[in-house]
Amino acid sequence: MNLAPVAHRLFADDFSLDGWLDQHQVPGPLLNIHTSDRVGEYSSGVIDTPRLPGEAYASGFIPKDVDAFLIPVPHPKVHIAAMETQLTQGGAITIGRQAGVSLLIEHSSVSRLHAEITCADGAYLLRDKGSSNGTFVNDAPIERENVYTLRHHDHLRFGDAQFRFELRHPASNNSHATPAPSITA
Repeated sequence: MNLAPVAHRLFADDFSLDGWLDQHQVPGPLLNIHTSDRVGEYSSGVIDTPRLPGEAYASGFIPKDVDAFLIPVPHPKVHIAAMETQLTQGGAITIGRQAGVSLLIEHSSVSRLHAEITCADGAYLLRDKGSSNGTFVNDAPIERENVYTLRHHDHLRFGDAQFRFELRHPASNNSHATPAPSITA
């Protein structure tokens, strides 16, 4: 984001940078902070996407030596009790607010069976299952039953509940490491 047009006003008492950013529809920052890593299981770093071959990154291909996660993104007005969720490369991850789904999000804006994520041919595919309040990727709506191929650091929204799709390399096995408790800010 180019702040040159407002640089002279940044420290003025009557100027709100947050308001200006909202007015220009600038998305919030994606911070590389991991609050629920388990010691010894995953490295704290994430995949450096520019190092993925351009064709593989553009196609959404996920290398076999990484794991995929949905990370809840805290929002000051939308409180959800969802935890970081590791996605599996086999089967479907169902998302919604009914009992029995893989990722339970107890929020009124989330449909009972809101969406699902499947993994096929090395790609994670997101599909809206006819939700009332929509499924969004990077603020763009996903039409009912259409499929979107997820990419590293995509911002997902199920109704008003926000998540980030993230890829991580598993850390080397360390038999002396003890898993740390999972904590979500």
